[in-house]
Parts: sequence; C-alpha cells; structure tokens
Amino acid sequence: MSEAFARTFRALDRGSRARASFTALVAVSLLSVWAMWLFTAKLSVYETSEAARLEVVRAAHPLDAPIPGRVIKINFALEQEVDEGDVLAELDAEPQRLALGEAKVKAASLGPQLGATQAELAAENRALSAFRNQGDAILGESSSRAEEAEIATRLAREELERIERLSDSGAVPEIDAVRAKSDAERKAAAAAALRAQRTKREGEWITGQSDRRIRIAGLQRDVVRLESELQQVQAQIGSIEHEIDRRRIRAPASGRVGEISSVRPGSFVDEGDHLGTIVAHGDLRVVAEFKPSSAFGHVRTGQTAHVRFDGFPWTEFGDTQASVTDVAREVRDGRARVELNIVSTSDRIPLQHGLPGTVEIEVEQATPAVLVLRAVGRLLHPSHNSDPARPAEDRRKRITRQ
Repeated sequence: MSEAFARTFRALDRGSRARASFTALVAVSLLSVWAMWLFTAKLSVYETSEAARLEVVRAAHPLDAPIPGRVIKINFALEQEVDEGDVLAELDAEPQRLALGEAKVKAASLGPQLGATQAELAAENRALSAFRNQGDAILGESSSRAEEAEIATRLAREELERIERLSDSGAVPEIDAVRAKSDAERKAAAAAALRAQRTKREGEWITGQSDRRIRIAGLQRDVVRLESELQQVQAQIGSIEHEIDRRRIRAPASGRVGEISSVRPGSFVDEGDHLGTIVAHGDLRVVAEFKPSSAFGHVRTGQTAHVRFDGFPWTEFGDTQASVTDVAREVRDGRARVELNIVSTSDRIPLQHGLPGTVEIEVEQATPAVLVLRAVGRLLHPSHNSDPARPAEDRRKRITRQ
C-alpha cells in the first residue's frame, strides 16, 4: 500500500515539473515575442489638431493699364464672370493699325519680287550648266579637227621629203616636188587656222561663263537683299501687332469682377492706372490649429494627414486625405497654423467653406519602446510637455521675482 502511494506521489511530482517547464517555456516565448515587437515594430505617431476648418483660397488680380493711352472700349461690369484672356478694355491703337497696314503692303510687294528674282536665278544657273555642256562639245570638236589637220600636215611633209629625194635623183619630175611642197604648206596653214579657231572658241567659252557667273552673283545679292528686307518687314509687323495687343487689356485670371474704377470710354489713362480687380475662383484648403509643442519640430511640409469633419462620422463617410503645404513659423493666440491641400475625399462629404473638423498628421514612425520611454520622460519631467512659448514667460517671471 505504501509503495503504491509512493509511485503515485512521484508521478504527480514529475507531472508538476513538466507543467512548470512548459509554462516557463511559453512565458519565455511570449516574452521574447513581446520584446521583439517592443523594439522592432513600427507604429505611426500622429499629432491631432485642436481645431480645423475648410477655407476658400481666393486671389485678387489687379487690372491695370499696361501703357498710357485713351480708352475706347470697356467690356466688363461689376460682378461679371470672366475667363482668363478675355479682352476687358481697349486703348486707342489707330496709329499702330495704320503702320501695320503699311508694313503688310510692303511685305506683299516684296514677296513677288523675291519669287521672280529666285526664278531668274534658277534659270541662269540652268543656262550656265547648258552653256558649259555646249562649250565642252564645241571645244571637243575643234580639238578633233585641229588634230586631224596636224596629222594631214605631217603626212604631207613626209610625202614632200620623199618626192624631193626622188626629184634629186631624177626619178620624178621637178613639177611634182613643187606640187607636193604647195600641198604641205596648204595643209600646215589649215592646221594653224584650226588651232587659232579652237583658241578663239575657248576664250569665248571662258568669257561667256564669266558673264553668266557675274549675272548669277548679282541675282544672288538681290535675293539676299530682298529676303533681308522681307524679314525686317515681317519683324516690324510682329512688333506692331504686339503693340496693338498691348492696348487690349485682358483678364489675368478666370473669376468675377470684384471692383471697377470710374474710367469710361474716352478717358485717358497712364501706365499703371487701376481699372478694376478680378477675384479668381478659389480652391478649398484645410487650415488646422495645433499646439506649438505639437507642431514645431514635428509637422513638416509634405506629410500626409487625415481630415475628419464634424457631422460626418468617419466610420460612415470615411475620412479625407490631405498633405501639409505650409507650417507657420510664429505663434498667434497660442496656436500654430498649419495649411493642407486636399488629396482625396469621399463624394458623400459636401465640401464647402467653413466646414469644421479635426486633422491628424502622421509625423513619424517609432517603436513601442521609444514611445514608452517618451511617456516615462513626460511623467518624470512634466515641464517638457509645456508649450515652447511659456518658458520665456516663466523666465521673465523668475527674473522679476529675483
């Protein structure tokens, strides 16, 4: 009986140690996972605004006279909707229009002159090419005739020498020698005439080419001169048209006429005189107010944010995505102003000027361990959690008490 009890007791003891070992292993595993999460996990840190609202960005564009002149037309009225580039007023431009007409007439006359000169130049170039080809053929023919005459002259001279030898020996009559000599002299004279004719034709060919080249050079100068004059006139036309366009006062932006001066047609205005104001159609932006301790050093341009509007629960309507565009560098009324552009939003939220809400800006990502240390630091040093605008006031108070 006692032996059975002992075995049972040992079995229970071994089971208790196994359960204790398993429990310790599970605890160590959980502690390791928790430590890994504590030191490696990245959590988004948000700064939440104390207040936020939608505002309409409106830009006022002044409508001023760019140059002095007499007003001949007014095309806008108060509260009128205008588009960018619309002609709202016109100044007198009659002298410029007359000069423009004169310049266009001159350009119209220079165009045909230039075309005719270019056509004549092309014809002269073709004629020069044909003259060269013709001269080459004529000189080639003259050279062939002169060479043929030279050959005939050499044959005649050889024949004369043979007949003279035979005449000296009495084999042929003397009259045959005289005839052979006369024939050789005649052929030599003919060869000389052909050579002279070839030289003359070559000189005429060179002179003809020179004359045509001179005419072509003159036509090229005329073409360059006419092109230069035409370019000058076209530049003058562009300048006059620009001056005329400057006398058309256009809307600098789309919007409505928010102000109009007392200028009327017939009035004379100086450069810079104010004619009115165009109020452009504005875009919506989010303006949030943060504690200085939350904004300065944390909120930066380009950070993403979530905007949640009052009256539109984010669980039902979702939130609006925004991006930080500007952070104020001064504190007003104890708050720091932050401006954001809307990136995306739900179609169910009617965005309009003045709609209130809150903004949450993701300022960084930190591990849970860092966040715990920060919380402990705030508990140990509460003064670090105060606004940066207050230490200066506290220092002044301490100096006053001293």
